[in-house]
Amino acid sequence: APSARSVRFYVSHGLLDRPEGTGTAATYGYRHFLQLLAIKIRQREGQTLESIKHEMKDVTGDALERRIAQAAEGLTRLGR
Repeated sequence: APSARSVRFYVSHGLLDRPEGTGTAATYGYRHFLQLLAIKIRQREGQTLESIKHEMKDVTGDALERRIAQAAEGLTRLGR
């Protein structure tokens, strides 16, 4: 799981949508969770944060879910 510091880094660099609210009242939802999974999957595949940032721009929640499902299927086939 990414640390709070990593999440703040991803938000500040445009990889992750800003949370609702600020400071200790900031909340993250399902879309944020999907974005984090997608970021981690792409990093594991060897992608740079800059290329991930371009991929994540304007991507829909449905597209994120499909990407994550495809990656999970690939891991299952590899026995990981």
